Amino acid sequence: MKNKSIRFYISLGLELSVVVFAILGIILSMLAPKNEFMGGVTNLLYFTTQSNIWIAIVLGTIFTFKILEIINKKAYLKNWMYVVKLIFTVAITLTGIVYCFLLAPVLPEEFDTWSLHSIFEHALVPLFAVADMFIDEYKIEFKKKHVGMVIFPPLYYLIFSIIGYVCKIEYSTGENYPYFFLNFGSPAGIFGFSKEEPYIGSFYWILMMLVIVLVFGFIYRLLFNKLNYKKIEEK
Repeated sequence: MKNKSIRFYISLGLELSVVVFAILGIILSMLAPKNEFMGGVTNLLYFTTQSNIWIAIVLGTIFTFKILEIINKKAYLKNWMYVVKLIFTVAITLTGIVYCFLLAPVLPEEFDTWSLHSIFEHALVPLFAVADMFIDEYKIEFKKKHVGMVIFPPLYYLIFSIIGYVCKIEYSTGENYPYFFLNFGSPAGIFGFSKEEPYIGSFYWILMMLVIVLVFGFIYRLLFNKLNYKKIEEK
């Protein structure tokens, strides 16, 4: 195989950083007291933690295969791995955006909004994962159909949260829903509106989230294809 480019090694560093920060963030959040949002073992129920696990597994796998390529001088990475990478990079992007701009500003004062584990899971992991998306180089051109796949993680979590709501699973806040916009029993309900939080029904919040991931999926596809320069190899 040809000598690797500087982008290849920067990508390696970013992928390793994502894995390390995700692991540290999850461990610290599980050890954290309940006065920190998503503190304790129930943090595993949140989209934040699950998306951190997903992106750590995906980038950790790609990182491992890249190291094997260096050692064995053989190609291990496949095109579909980068489609999976796109899907979960968009998922972790949603984690960062929702927390930083929607949840953190409205969380009660008793929660430590920007604890160390929160910074790892909501800021550093998304930031490094997105940076890696565009610095990494591989012979693939994302198609429009790949963009549609980015809705799978939030749709899965919607089903997960509905099951939790029905089964009255308790989250770290003591409620049976993870985020205020997934409180199906709120004054706004599912399709209604109210003068208090969450102001609009869960259906509209969910629709907004799906639009967000599709927009970012489209943007990431466009930028990656433009920056990567290379067309997908015919198998």
